[in-house]
Amino acid sequence: MEIIRGTATKFKHAYQILSAGISRPDLRDEIYCQLCRQTNYIMNEVQEKKGWELLLLCCSSFPPSKDFLPALEGHFQQVAIGAVKGFKGDEQAQRCLERLQRVAKSGSRYFLPAPDEIEAIRVRSMHTMTSSSEVSHDMAEEIGLPDPSQYGIFQSGTDGVEKLCPQLGYIVDIQNGWNINLKLQSLEDWRLMSKIKFFFATRAPVDDVDEANDLSSIPTLVGNKKGRLTLKRKLFLDGPVPIDQTVKDASIRFDYYQAVHEVMTGAYLLKARDALMLGALQLRVDLDEMKKFTEKSLRGVDMHKYEPKEFIAGNREEWRAEILKALQSLPKESNKLLRMSDYIEYLKSRCPLYQSTWIFVKQKGDKTFPEELFLAINAMGVHFADSVTKELLMRIPFTQICSWGHSVAVASIVTGNMINNRDYRLITRQGAEIGAIIELFISRLIS
Repeated sequence: MEIIRGTATKFKHAYQILSAGISRPDLRDEIYCQLCRQTNYIMNEVQEKKGWELLLLCCSSFPPSKDFLPALEGHFQQVAIGAVKGFKGDEQAQRCLERLQRVAKSGSRYFLPAPDEIEAIRVRSMHTMTSSSEVSHDMAEEIGLPDPSQYGIFQSGTDGVEKLCPQLGYIVDIQNGWNINLKLQSLEDWRLMSKIKFFFATRAPVDDVDEANDLSSIPTLVGNKKGRLTLKRKLFLDGPVPIDQTVKDASIRFDYYQAVHEVMTGAYLLKARDALMLGALQLRVDLDEMKKFTEKSLRGVDMHKYEPKEFIAGNREEWRAEILKALQSLPKESNKLLRMSDYIEYLKSRCPLYQSTWIFVKQKGDKTFPEELFLAINAMGVHFADSVTKELLMRIPFTQICSWGHSVAVASIVTGNMINNRDYRLITRQGAEIGAIIELFISRLIS
């Protein structure tokens, strides 16, 4: 387990306690017992306050054992109603109880909180236990998307690979993992977290990315130079068409902008002619349909947005001429949303991994596969794809899967039958999510 070592700060002792609790599950019950004792019959108000603050930090960072959890919950409940002699922290106990119940469900953090985060907890200005699923749900509702459960938060690091964040993973934990010296701009930024509007922009800053990878239409939670958080659709299920036209339109727009973003950043392995047609379809969306598509009419158009960088090296002018030719061959369509739908349908017909749930995993059991893989799950089955090239390595139809399961750090997918089978073991903390998605598709297949 990777732990950020605390530096010599005013929170030195808090870091020592939190580090021990996060890295040593066997010490957690003892830590909670000792801190509870430190808040009993304390005559010094300053010491009592610090004791409750340490308890709150622990309840925000790691759970006790399952055997000790009911006793600790009961203790906080009794203190909160003033039923325990010698304890005064009724309000603090209620806050600790809320955090404890949450961390018991989500699990321990993987990184120590940043100093600014600790300060924010102490002054009660933020809720650090906001999970990625809560953020994606509220953002999807704010945008007006039909089913918030089908959307998730993706993180991308310096390698440019976008990985689906665990549903119960804490947003601040993800950011703390990018940089051990992460410095927040101000506590004011974090106070917005309680309203799910922290680091949210309808337009992402383009200066951090390559000019050919324009993220300006993707709702983005802006991180630092080490990483970026982005709201994307993670699950594509065919369902009833939304009755509300506004919701339907919002869904089409979102899927279109996500598809463009993924094509431009090389998320799919495409042939040159398909990338060319997608560039023309994208340009068709942005242009005024009433104008004729000629070289003259395209003067002043920023063409880099329609040119995936892996195809244009050394032949940009030729590429632009071919895009114009493809654009002129497309039928007229005055409805912009239908033009967006044409782009989505074309990509769907050309890329078998489009509309997949992408989960980053590792494996060591099969030497024919690289150690790092993407597990891409869609209506066609479970796919193994190269984490760098996105090349499809293997597809497992749902009809071949006989069982699946997971532990804390491993997911298992078994193919075949009870007599002759094969177990694919994948190193991941998202085994529960993988199992839930597989079960969802199989249940829809047999219903």
